[in-house]
Amino acid sequence: MDARFLTAVLGVPLGLILLGCVPFVGGFFYSAHGGIAWFLLPLCLPYIFVRLSIKIWKLPAEEKTHAVKIALVSVILYVAIAYPLARLTELSIRSSFGLQLLPGTVFKQATFPLGQLLPPYYTREEMENPDLYRQRHSK
Repeated sequence: MDARFLTAVLGVPLGLILLGCVPFVGGFFYSAHGGIAWFLLPLCLPYIFVRLSIKIWKLPAEEKTHAVKIALVSVILYVAIAYPLARLTELSIRSSFGLQLLPGTVFKQATFPLGQLLPPYYTREEMENPDLYRQRHSK
C-alpha cells in the first residue's frame, strides 16, 4: 500500500465532507430536501473498509500483516480528520443556508455504522424537541 492509494481511498470520503463547506455546492449536496450527500455519507466508512480489504486481499501473504497495520492507522486517521471537518461542514451549512443540524450529525453519518455507537452531543429532551436545542445553544 502506497501513499497515493491511501490518498485516493481517504480523499473521496473527506472530499464529500468538505463539499458542505463550499457555499453553493454545499447547498446542492446537503440540501434539507434530501441532497445526495445525505445518502452518500453513510457509505464513506464502508467504502474505505471495502477498498482497503480488497487491496489487502490481493497482496502477497508476507505483506498482509504490515498492510493491515497501515489500514488500521488509515481508518483511525480518517476518523480523526473527519471529526473537525464534519463540525466545520455543520457550521457552514448552518450559516450558509440555515439548515439546523444537531451537533455531530455529519460526523455520525460519515462514520456510519461506528458513529451510531457514539453518545449523543445533546440530551434526549433536546433530541425530541429540536427547537429546545436551538433555544439553548443559539448565539
